[in-house]
Amino acid sequence: RALTEPVRAGPPVDRGLGIELELLSLPSDAEGGYFSKEAELQGLVDAAERTALDAGDTDLASCLARIRRWQTSLDPACVPFSRATARALVPCMMKAGFDDEEDAFAVLTERSRSTPTEFKSPLPPHEISFAPGPDGARAAMEMIVAVRLLQHVIMAEISD
Repeated sequence: RALTEPVRAGPPVDRGLGIELELLSLPSDAEGGYFSKEAELQGLVDAAERTALDAGDTDLASCLARIRRWQTSLDPACVPFSRATARALVPCMMKAGFDDEEDAFAVLTERSRSTPTEFKSPLPPHEISFAPGPDGARAAMEMIVAVRLLQHVIMAEISD
């Protein structure tokens, strides 16, 4: 019976969303003073926030304050690639800045050569939301800036 009844539209529901990114990356930059991916990301957020505030960019500073709420943790469920998949990905790794194919292959396949890191956007009531209001207007900016910061953390490891 429920399948044949007409759909009745109710009031709109403001819903948020969550983003979870699972990455295999090189271990943390201990030489740079970072002993976790969380510390690396927070160091980058700190530097970007100082730059935004110095430039008077309050929208970016607000966005970075929200990104500070993102959680970073190790994810043991994120495992290295199979050998066949790793072989297919090695050319991409070389384009990304690896100098040695064997080293790129090892990073992709050996658990000891990579760190399984998970980045998660905040849980309710601080989730990403496109609801009307100032937070909704900044949701796209938050997602873009967060992904760009993570990209910088990952790519900086390769280009060093």
